Amino acid sequence: VPTDVYEVWEHLTPPAFVDEKLERINASLDPTATDRNYHPTTKGELIRKEGYTLFIALHQHVVKSQLWSNVRGEYELMEPIALGKHGLNHNRYHILLRKSAMTAGPKPPSGVDDPWWFVDPYYEAFNKHRAACYRPGYIKTGDETCCVWTGAEGIYDWNKCPHVTWNEDKPDPLSLMSKTTADAQSRVMMYAEPMKRKEDNAKNEMNLQYGVTTATTLRMFGGGLSGGNRVDVADSWFGGVKTVVNNMLVNNAYM
Repeated sequence: VPTDVYEVWEHLTPPAFVDEKLERINASLDPTATDRNYHPTTKGELIRKEGYTLFIALHQHVVKSQLWSNVRGEYELMEPIALGKHGLNHNRYHILLRKSAMTAGPKPPSGVDDPWWFVDPYYEAFNKHRAACYRPGYIKTGDETCCVWTGAEGIYDWNKCPHVTWNEDKPDPLSLMSKTTADAQSRVMMYAEPMKRKEDNAKNEMNLQYGVTTATTLRMFGGGLSGGNRVDVADSWFGGVKTVVNNMLVNNAYM
């Protein structure tokens, strides 16, 4: 049983994710470089970098460069955060962050005409691992998760971001959008599937039988997440009579 934050993270993360990222980053670093910030990394340092990224995301009100400062501001009561004392200086962190970006992957096999052929296995590995290693409670919640795309590079690239969604109702309208499900009590995400082009979404399981909205709901709350008279909580997009009834019949859950 995991006993601390690191063990929980390691338990919930597909092992291949870390190994693949470590291999990709080190392929672009130089062990002979004069500047040690460009030397290859290790699994431990890579995980520390992920922790830094989470910390920075939770402190968006602070200018990023100031998070490494050792100097307390004139009108500040608290000691400076000084992230560098935990093992990663400012330059090293940003080098690892840049090297973590998805680089040009392999070309699709001959005859494959699917822009998601390189991305889908990551979603599938995530869903399979979470279903195998974590049992959710009796309340699940589903919605969309938007990963904001801030630059032009990589959009519509089969090895990076095959499709982006424009939604004017969102604070940042342009994003890679996924339909996601989480355990409402622990807030652990359990399932994710990418929002694709209409013609690609039409190929998804059960769409022909149930229609897009109902089929998406059945996938999100089904599989290892279904059964046990669980309660599924979601917004009105999931609230049609057809969807609610079929979710009860197929997934044995109340919407």
